[in-house]
Amino acid sequence: MDVPITKVNVKFAANKLAAIKHEIALGSFDYAKHFPNSKALARLGVRTTTRMTLTEAAVAFVESAGPTIGISTKRSYSSAFKRMTEFLGRDMPIADMLPMHIERLRNQLLIDCQPRTVRTYLGHIGNLLKWAARNELVERAFDVRVSAARLNTEKSADPFEHWEFQKLIEVTTNRQFKNILLVLAYTGLRPGELRALSWGDIDFEKKILHVRRNLTQQKMQFKLPKTNRTRTVHLLPPALNALQDQFKITGALLDAEIDMHLPGGMIVRQTLRPVFRPTKVVPDRPPFYSGVFLVAPWQAAIKKSGVRYRRAYQLRHTYASWNITAHGNLAFIAEQMGHNSARMLQEVYGKWIESASRSEVDSIWSSMQKNGHLPQ
Repeated sequence: MDVPITKVNVKFAANKLAAIKHEIALGSFDYAKHFPNSKALARLGVRTTTRMTLTEAAVAFVESAGPTIGISTKRSYSSAFKRMTEFLGRDMPIADMLPMHIERLRNQLLIDCQPRTVRTYLGHIGNLLKWAARNELVERAFDVRVSAARLNTEKSADPFEHWEFQKLIEVTTNRQFKNILLVLAYTGLRPGELRALSWGDIDFEKKILHVRRNLTQQKMQFKLPKTNRTRTVHLLPPALNALQDQFKITGALLDAEIDMHLPGGMIVRQTLRPVFRPTKVVPDRPPFYSGVFLVAPWQAAIKKSGVRYRRAYQLRHTYASWNITAHGNLAFIAEQMGHNSARMLQEVYGKWIESASRSEVDSIWSSMQKNGHLPQ
């Protein structure tokens, strides 16, 4: 120990020696813990990085990602890791993390978070553990997704019946807001995707809509859609008619320049003509709606119609449930909504798929009878 020889330091050294002997007797002695700066660590094959705390590991993980993740993703990581460290302890070594810690954290999160949020947070923690395993901070990475996959997400889907939606449309007098509701319910767009729509994304002749970007809620940043890929939505008649009417309102208005944030930190300047735009334009800000644009008119429409309250985001679930009960192809519906596969539909909308099964069987048998099949 490189310290002056004093009574205090001699007493400290004696106590430390006693503690070391006690740990050796118990079989719990950790050389790196007592002598973290010792040159003998490398010779002994001991890595001091294995004692990195959860807080330190989380910070290092986000820093290592650098510009490959966007601001919204970093914010989401920050929220997830904050909940993790608050529950498990900021100074807990990441090397001590076990599956049971994740299970306890999951149960705690479910108390005050939506299943979708819990799934996201567990996914972030899983990414942290994979990174830690690659850097030999933990012995192995365990599959956090197992815990997330068991979450019941059905309760988050509470779609509107057709008669309820019709009531909302009937009480809506604002022309643009009515068009917004129709487009959301009959395309399944996410609110951020609808806010970022440009007239260049609409092809009236082919009756399609290109989803090329998303407008984030808090930072008002234009980014790729949630899955980092664009998609083409085939327009149902109500959505097509609503967009044709909307063109009469905003189709001839001025273009706006925006900064498109691409993966990897690249920013590209684009010129767009917003499909839906606020009547009051904020100086030095593109004429696009903010993330809370639906709140006031939506609450007013719900109250006036007498329909049971749900968030406006349920219009996306409504699109899915209407398509499923109309016997739409699940893979096609998933593609239209921007999901990577039909698995999400099966998890979230399982009961609607089940309720449509009987009529689906009847429809199949009817087609088979036309081809000559008869009861035996």
